[in-house]
Amino acid sequence: MNTTMNPIDRVLTQVRKVVLGYESMTELVAYAMIADGHAMLTGVPGLAKSVTANAFRRAIRGSTSSRFQMTPNTMPSDIVGSEVLNRKTNEFEVRLGKIFANTVLADEINRTSPRTQAALLEAMAEKSTSIAGTTYPMPELFCVLATRNPLEQEGTYPLPEAQLDRFLFEMNMPYAPREAEKQMLRQQNILRGKDPYAPIDPNQSLSVEEMLEVRRLVRDIHVSDAALEYILTLVRTTRPDEKEFKDFLTANQNDANVQKFGQSMEVGGSPRAEQALLAASQVRAFHMGRDFVLPEDLLYVLFPVLGHRIIFNRRAKMDKKYKAVDAITTLGAKVEFHKNLKDYEPKRS
Repeated sequence: MNTTMNPIDRVLTQVRKVVLGYESMTELVAYAMIADGHAMLTGVPGLAKSVTANAFRRAIRGSTSSRFQMTPNTMPSDIVGSEVLNRKTNEFEVRLGKIFANTVLADEINRTSPRTQAALLEAMAEKSTSIAGTTYPMPELFCVLATRNPLEQEGTYPLPEAQLDRFLFEMNMPYAPREAEKQMLRQQNILRGKDPYAPIDPNQSLSVEEMLEVRRLVRDIHVSDAALEYILTLVRTTRPDEKEFKDFLTANQNDANVQKFGQSMEVGGSPRAEQALLAASQVRAFHMGRDFVLPEDLLYVLFPVLGHRIIFNRRAKMDKKYKAVDAITTLGAKVEFHKNLKDYEPKRS
C-alpha cells in the first residue's frame, strides 16, 4: 500500500468505474467488508446490487464471489453445502456450498423460507457452519450483501428484527441521479457484447491480504472515552426503558420532533448496535485520514447502523409519514456530545 491514496479509495475508485451514481452505497459496502460485517440493500430491482457485488470481487485481487437467487424452495444445503454420496468410492463426502466466498450476494433474501434464512444468518454470525458434524470456517474476508424488494409482499418471509440485527448496515437504495443513468446508458452502448467489468484494474486496487491489513489498522483507531460516551448515549436514548430516553424527552419537552420520537419508539438499539457504531466509526475515521474517532464519524454511519434496529410502536407504524430516518435525524441533531475536539484525540508523546 505504498501510495498516497487512502487504501479504501483505491478500492472505491475501481468499483465506481462500473457502479455509477451510488457513491454512499459503495462506500458503506467497503466499510462493511473492512469492519467484518454484512450489509442489507433495500431497493427495487435493477439498481446495480448484483453489479456491486461483482465489482468488488473484480476490484479486490484474489477475491471470490457468489450469488444466490433466493426462492421459496431454496434449501439450507443449497447455501452452506451438504454431504453427498460419491458413487465411485461409495462413500459420503462433503461438498461445500457457494457461501464460502469473500463477497456473497443473497438476492431477495425475504423470498426464501425462515429455515434457509437461518442457515445463512448463522454462517454470517458465527463465521462458520457445520456439515455432517464438522465445522467449516468462512474465509477471513467474508461479507454478505443481502437484498430486499420493498414493493412485493405476497409470497415473502420478512426477516424478524433479531435477524436484521445481524447486519452491520441497511441501505435504502433510491434511483440513481439522471446524469448517472445517462452515463449507464452510454456505457451499456459502448460495452455491448463486451465484459462490463473491463474498466476495473485490480492492480490499482487492493488484494485480499491488503484488505485484511487495512482491517487490522482500523482496529487500532483510537476511540476516546468521549466517543464511547456518545455512542452509549445515542443508542440508549432509543430505548424507552432507559434513563437516557426519559432525560432526552424532558430536556427537549418543547421540541415537537423530540416528542414525536418519544411517542413512536417501542424497542431501541441493542448492545450489538453500539458495537456496530464503534466499528463503523473507526473505518470512517481511517477513511478520513485520522487515527481517532470524532462525533462526525458516528453521525455519518448513524442511520445505516440504527435504521433497521429501532422498532416503532403500533401507533407510529400506522403513521406512514413518520419513518426511521426522521427518528434518527432527530436523535443525531439533539443528542449532545463533547464539543472540545481535543477530548477525542489520543495522548501524544
